[in-house]
Amino acid sequence: SLLTNSSDFYVGFAGNSNQLTVLDGGTVADASGYIGDGLGSTANLAWLSGARSVWTNRLDLYAGHYGARSQLVVSNAAKVFSQNGYIGYDSYSLSNLVRVTDAGSLWSNQLSLYVGYNGGANQLVVSNAALVAAQNLYLGYNATATNNTVTLAGGTLRVTNYNNGAIEVRRGTLALNSGLIVVDKFRVGDMGPAGKFALNGGTLRALIATVNNGLAFIIGDGTNAARYEMALPGST
Repeated sequence: SLLTNSSDFYVGFAGNSNQLTVLDGGTVADASGYIGDGLGSTANLAWLSGARSVWTNRLDLYAGHYGARSQLVVSNAAKVFSQNGYIGYDSYSLSNLVRVTDAGSLWSNQLSLYVGYNGGANQLVVSNAALVAAQNLYLGYNATATNNTVTLAGGTLRVTNYNNGAIEVRRGTLALNSGLIVVDKFRVGDMGPAGKFALNGGTLRALIATVNNGLAFIIGDGTNAARYEMALPGST
C-alpha cells in the first residue's frame, strides 16, 4: 500500500491519541512529517514494522512539534528517512519518544538529529541491532531542552560526515549500555555538568573526544564490558 502527499503529513494536528500504522511493506512519502503538532496535542503514535515498510520525508521529521508524549516506533527492519529529525521541537514538546529497534531497522537523517531542540525529557532509544544515522546529533540543543536522553541498548548510532560529523551532549544524558557509537567528533558538557555521558558497555569509536563537564570519564559500569576506540581519520 502507498500513501503519497506532495505537502506535509500530520499524525495528530491539535488532537490526542491519533495513530499511523505502517505494516508489512506499506509506504508513506511526504514533504515534512509531524507526530503531535499543536499545543495540547498529546499521545500520538506512528508505528512502522516490517522489512519493506518505509516512511520517506523529503524534508524534516518531528516527533513532538508542539505536542507532548508523541511516539515514533521503527521495528522489525522498517525504515524512516528525513533531512533533519527533531524529538521535542518546542518548549511545550515534553516527554516524546523515538524507539528504533530490531536488526535492519533504520532512521537515517541526511543532516542533523536533535533530541530535545527546545523541549525537555525527550528520549531516543536504539536497541537490538537497529541503526540511527545522521551527520550531527545534538542532545539538549537550546537552554529549555533539559533532561533529554539517548540510550543505546544493543543498537548502533553512526554520526559521521567526512571526519566532521559531531555528537554534542549539551543538556541531558547519553548512555551507551551496549552496542556501538561511531562518530567523528564527540563533545560532552560544553554547557557544563548538565551534559553527561555514561559508557556503561559497548563500544565508543571516535576520532576526537572532548569532555568539559567537570566529571570523570569512566569506561565500564563495573558489570558490563565497555571499550573506547580512538579511531584514525577515515576509519569511522
